[in-house]
Amino acid sequence: LAAAAELLGLSDDTLRERLTCRFMSAGREELTVPLQRTGALRARDALAKALYAGLFSRLVAELNALLRPDGPANGGQYIGLLDIFGFESLETNSLEQLLINYANEALHHLFLRHVFRGFSDEALASVLGDASRIDNRCCVALIDAPPKGLLHILDHQCRAPQGSETAFCLSATQKHEEDPFFTVPKLSRDCSHDASSAFIVRHFAADVLYTSGGFLESNNDTLVGGSHWLRASTEPLVTELFEEDKAVAGTFSSVGGRFAANLKELMARLRSTQTHFVRCMKSNGGALPHTFDAPYVRSRLRAAGSLTALRFERRLQRGDVVAEAPSSSPQQPPLPPSPQRKIATENRKPPTSASPPAPARQAPPAPSPTSPAQPKSPSPPPPPPPLPPLVPGEAF
Repeated sequence: LAAAAELLGLSDDTLRERLTCRFMSAGREELTVPLQRTGALRARDALAKALYAGLFSRLVAELNALLRPDGPANGGQYIGLLDIFGFESLETNSLEQLLINYANEALHHLFLRHVFRGFSDEALASVLGDASRIDNRCCVALIDAPPKGLLHILDHQCRAPQGSETAFCLSATQKHEEDPFFTVPKLSRDCSHDASSAFIVRHFAADVLYTSGGFLESNNDTLVGGSHWLRASTEPLVTELFEEDKAVAGTFSSVGGRFAANLKELMARLRSTQTHFVRCMKSNGGALPHTFDAPYVRSRLRAAGSLTALRFERRLQRGDVVAEAPSSSPQQPPLPPSPQRKIATENRKPPTSASPPAPARQAPPAPSPTSPAQPKSPSPPPPPPPLPPLVPGEAF
């Protein structure tokens, strides 16, 4: 305690009192209520997370100021690189894995909309079979859409006086029992969880079982008693980290809600730019060196939608589907037409009166001796042979 108080620029008594007591106002009097051991541990962890978040944000802001002095804030052009954790499915999946996979779902939706932009659902269905297989909007909504999204249900339980992980799971099951992207485990010899302790989200990559233990604690980083007392620190850095923190003491601070807000802000910025994607795939599932597991890589490519994109591009080149003119908007600039899309569109153009096709089974008229020979009109290309339909579920 003494070492932590010295680093924070506070007295030992101040730090001990703030971590072990809760302060309540009753009229003009301020009451001090001692915390139990679990409450004191939560106050300690909340302070550690607040310090980490403040330092991280400060570091990012300093780096951006140094690397991009004339960036988009001043109207300048820039090239941004976004690196993100890959999809996670561990032995035990908690709120951290749900948020990581939620971000992957949102970026995957952006990738699919980018690849298939300019094509209607009917055009996609005529080539891919079921266009809904390439659209994961419902899975994203399952997690973040108010008021029934999983993150909103979790926040409600964190605010409730008697909130619990069991109530969170049961409420999620009740609200999403008909959702095709949501299901619950059943007790069996191989599974020790049921609807009261876990749930399953059917992500684009795989079904993931989330155990609710620790969800409420991980989602709540509320500082007991607020952060105003940290502004009395003798360390200038600590004072600067919390000088703009205007949160009311005891006000619930949602980790999931803040993550969702930051993700939506990121997605809005990505949609306003010309995006390019690089898919990184592990060569095997065991993190082994010099080992290439072809079935594993193929399954990851199929789960990421890359195989569907390649098959669609092949059908596009053969003229099985025609691109529609994408509507340009400031939020998403139109893509320049690729050579393959241009060829496919031209192959689908109907013949015009200026260049009529040659009549079938009729000999061309002989050229007049007083007039130059007319060139023969080219015949339209034969239609491409039909391709076999995709195997059901191949997009994922």
